[in-house]
Formats: sequence, structure tokens, C-alpha cells
Amino acid sequence: MGVIINADCDLANGKLDGVIAYLPMYSFKEYITKFWAPGHVAEVLSSATDRILEAFGDASTSSESLHNWISSDGHETVSRALTASSSIKRGKVASITQDVRRLAIALNEEMDLFSRFKLLCQAEQDALGYARRQFIAARKAMGDGHFQISDLVEHPDIGFVIRMRRIYTIPERLCFNSVSEQMANSDGCENTAVRIGRLTELYRFKVAQLFAQQFSRIGLPDELTALAGLAIDDLVHDVVKDLK
Repeated sequence: MGVIINADCDLANGKLDGVIAYLPMYSFKEYITKFWAPGHVAEVLSSATDRILEAFGDASTSSESLHNWISSDGHETVSRALTASSSIKRGKVASITQDVRRLAIALNEEMDLFSRFKLLCQAEQDALGYARRQFIAARKAMGDGHFQISDLVEHPDIGFVIRMRRIYTIPERLCFNSVSEQMANSDGCENTAVRIGRLTELYRFKVAQLFAQQFSRIGLPDELTALAGLAIDDLVHDVVKDLK
């Protein structure tokens, strides 16, 4: 799916240079799966690995060997072996067992990332609360290059994300105003598109505004933005200068 960004007057008068431009749009679940879940699963993998290795304090054990062990023998076998060690405090048994389970889920490449995320949620004691917190964090992490709309007419999903960071095009001759027109004029050899609706006036204004901001912004060089830290350093020095 996508949101056409050609001006209405250009669409009406055929001033399109032969192509229609659009911003890609994903359901919220698709966005989570494609753009957010990879980072979250990687973070879970890293943090759970670090906690297990830290609990044993054995520098000779590498994360790779731990991961291979879990992948080959399964999380239950590994959990029993690890928690049976005399070097593990009894208070750490439950957390190690949980982290090994997290690792087994995160390492399972036979499942897609959303399925792994789903199992990670279900592995938590408060699965509902955990899932809600992660989805809220994912939405907050979208940044200025994204815009979320609530629903589409006659579409079962709720929540869609428009990404401003990519512009795609499709030949004008392959874009149709109705499904019947699309079916009647498609030969099945090329990808075609059909318009399924229009954004409300408020959404059109907001998307146009964000799109303009995204592609007209001017960033400063890193060496200049880094200078902002000097103000913090100066205040820190002022606060602690009288300490002995």
C-alpha cells in the first residue's frame, strides 16, 4: 500500500511525467515485523546473553558457544545444566532459566521475527503489559519520518504507518481508479495498482506537511552539533568546582 503524493491538480490534468509517486504505507503489524522487531529481538538476545555470562563470571565462555549449545540441545537441557552449577546462587536460578528461554526464542530462525516477538511476550509473567509497553515504545521510536493513521474504509486492520523516507513510483498507465478497471486493463505480466480511497482533508494536510519537512530539512555537521555538549560541560564544571 502507499499514499500518492502527486498534487491533485496534476492528477486531474495528467501532468505526471508518466509516473505516479507514492510513499509506502504498512499496517502497524507489518511495520513492527519489518522495521522494529529485528532490533528488539537483537536487543533481547544481547541482554539475555550478557546476564547469563555475567552470572557465571567465566571469561572462557563465549556468547557464540552458549548460543550454539541452546540451539543444539534446547533451552530446557541447557537450563538444567546451568542451574545445577555450584557457582550459581539459588536466587539466580529463575532469572537464568527465563533468560535461556528468551535466548532459545530469539535464536530460532525457523520462525519469522513477529512470531519470535510474540513468543517473547508470552514468555513474560505479565505478557499483556510487556506487549503493550513494547508497542508503545515502537510507536514512540518512529520519529519524524513516519505518520500513523487509524483506519482505512473496508479494511480489517487498525493502524497504518506511512514512511516518509522512501519515494516509490509506478507508471501512470498501470495505476487505475477501480478494481474492475484494473482487471480489465491488466495483462498479468506487470505489477499494477488501484486507488482504494482518499485521505480525509486533515490527514492530507498533515502528510503533506510532514513530507515537506522531511525532504527540506537541513542537517548540521556532526562537529557543530557536538559543540552543544560544551554548554553541559560548562554547567557541570560550575556545579562541582567548589567540591574538594
